[in-house]
Amino acid sequence: IQQFWLTNQNFTFDCWIYPTDVPTTFGNRRALASQRFASSSDVSWSFQIDGDYGGKLAFEMSTNSTNVAYTVLSNNALTANQWYHVAIERNGASLTMYIDGVAQTDVENIGTDSSLPLLK
Repeated sequence: IQQFWLTNQNFTFDCWIYPTDVPTTFGNRRALASQRFASSSDVSWSFQIDGDYGGKLAFEMSTNSTNVAYTVLSNNALTANQWYHVAIERNGASLTMYIDGVAQTDVENIGTDSSLPLLK
């Protein structure tokens, strides 16, 4: 399988989600997708409904092995049993989340690393 790399290139990926449970307490998460490496847990990305943020949708991305993560969040907690169209976009050095076509939070000046595949 050919890998899709999260590097300094622009990208957008999107999906539909229908959460049946939205965690709202610290330490509880519902993973939607993630990539971690056995040799370096710091170089990774994850896409999850995160109780640490009160049930908000979170996309976290580390672009190198210095334990620096960039996080974009939904503006509000998700509601169970409701469809959402979600997109994550990298444009230059910006990372932005969209829910149902509405921009949520964004992060500026994200780093780059050519060793971070979206899928492997």
